[in-house]
Amino acid sequence: MAESSERISTFKSLDALRGLAALWVVMDHSCDRYVTTVNLQHWPIYAVSLRGQLGVVIFFLISGYCIVAAAYRAFAAGKKVRRFALDRLRRIYPPYFASIVAGFAAIQFLAFAQAHHLTPPIHHQMLKSTDALFWLSNLFLVQSEAHQPFFNIVFWSLCFEVSFYAIIGVLLFVTQRIQKQWNAQTGLFFFSLAISALTLESLVFQIRTGRAGPFPLDLWYQFGLGGLFFLCMEIDSPSHKGFSLGLRRLHRVEAAVVVGVTALFGWTQALGGSDIAHPSSRVQVVTALACFAGFWIMRRVERYYVFRPVLQPLFWLGSFSYSLYLIHPVILPFFEVLGRRLGLTGNLYVINWIIQIFAAIVAGWLFFLAVERRFISSRQKDRARSELQLKFAAEKVISG
Repeated sequence: MAESSERISTFKSLDALRGLAALWVVMDHSCDRYVTTVNLQHWPIYAVSLRGQLGVVIFFLISGYCIVAAAYRAFAAGKKVRRFALDRLRRIYPPYFASIVAGFAAIQFLAFAQAHHLTPPIHHQMLKSTDALFWLSNLFLVQSEAHQPFFNIVFWSLCFEVSFYAIIGVLLFVTQRIQKQWNAQTGLFFFSLAISALTLESLVFQIRTGRAGPFPLDLWYQFGLGGLFFLCMEIDSPSHKGFSLGLRRLHRVEAAVVVGVTALFGWTQALGGSDIAHPSSRVQVVTALACFAGFWIMRRVERYYVFRPVLQPLFWLGSFSYSLYLIHPVILPFFEVLGRRLGLTGNLYVINWIIQIFAAIVAGWLFFLAVERRFISSRQKDRARSELQLKFAAEKVISG
């Protein structure tokens, strides 16, 4: 098992997709304060940007792939669930805490500016509550469960991520117990079947009731699709000879059933004309299925394009997408207000929009260098160095 787990090649395209998703979210938050209040939504650049929340759908599918991959590697290497959990906590929470500190400092600075009438009071999210439950729920990312407001607008998706990770941790724990009692294939059979069952349950509930399922299962299908993709494309590789043909076929059957029920969910939403989420559920379904199909295509052909120079900016953004996601809501309002004061409104607002995006990217990169980089695993650092070496080699071949 341990030997086969090392043979899983890196899905390099996911880094570029992370960069694209993060950029799309930033594009949305860079214009939604203004464009939605004036008659500029018909501009194609704003029409695309205002749908940037669909970037979170892409993030969820990528997270499903990556966390199921991490759980499989832990399972294959015999790593304890405690180690798996600590790795996830170390990756998520330190940068998250740092973003809270940065956000709190920005709020205090803005409060001072508003007190001296230097800026209007409506351009930055202020604290809605300061009681102990608010702070505890925001510190531990359980705002949804505690029904508390979010300190930062983007924290809602992190609540889902943490819940998804916790569920996978529980499944990994049970899977390891099954492995000890029977064998690895039986454990993996349970693991994949449990992911599929949770995904189907979340979809069937929404199809039957016409309303969102309980948190976090209402969006689990997006995470589950990414996880099932990993099981289909990576573990089912011919190099993994320890797994029976029946188990490989089971993974594909599970993925096909989940994809079909996901499509049915989108179809029922279209027929009923109901929107049980924002963006609408049917739009999220289309995005999720398009991503799943895109994963499948990219995984098979990425060796032909992955090191093309035109894609390198997206790979670069993907390398610090988490930092960019965390810090951009803190930065954007200040530059948005500054741009308005400089007269960048109306048809000139596009300049304001570009300035905000540029400022967010710079802030995200600096935040990554100062904070997040210190909490990246050695495996991620080795992968980044390897990709950089391959990139230079590919450029040398092209130029030579």
